[in-house]
Amino acid sequence: MKRYLSLMLAIIIGAIFILGCTNSSKKEINPDFEIGTLDYSKLARTSLIHLQNFEFDKWGETLSDDVKIYFPNGDYDTRTVIEGKDNVTGWYTDWSKSSGISSLKFEQVVFIPVVAKNPLNYSNLTGQLVLVYCSARYLYTDHPEFGIRTNYAMHFNENNLIDHLYMYYDRTPIIEATYMNVLKTDDK
Repeated sequence: MKRYLSLMLAIIIGAIFILGCTNSSKKEINPDFEIGTLDYSKLARTSLIHLQNFEFDKWGETLSDDVKIYFPNGDYDTRTVIEGKDNVTGWYTDWSKSSGISSLKFEQVVFIPVVAKNPLNYSNLTGQLVLVYCSARYLYTDHPEFGIRTNYAMHFNENNLIDHLYMYYDRTPIIEATYMNVLKTDDK
């Protein structure tokens, strides 16, 4: 009887081992994306460090000449877009001087590098992207410091430069702190 129980136990353990080592339920994998490399997360991190330090010339070195920055106002067809590295760095330089901002700091940053294997909705882009999720801490003159949960999608060209930057955050606290809407234009 003892031998019979030992044999049954060995069969059960063997069956559990065999079943545990096989992939009996194939997991669905999204055919449109794959995991990107950490190299692009490092590039995205470097870009954000220069931006938070108001080092706009160095930040510009992480951007392609034909970069497009998409601000979070409006819908996909009405949002503010600034095109060209000189225009982008110039806009941020002017903003840092005229908005009353004293400091900007990105905290609790999460970088998710991905590769879009098929054209994405809205942008029609493929290739290397880094999704960034963080808290952007702002300090403006005569206003207490505040944070905004922020999402960025950075697309990199073949030269490892950011050629598209999509920003998603609630602009309300910034408008309240500065008493102005820096993205408001006459045609919108």
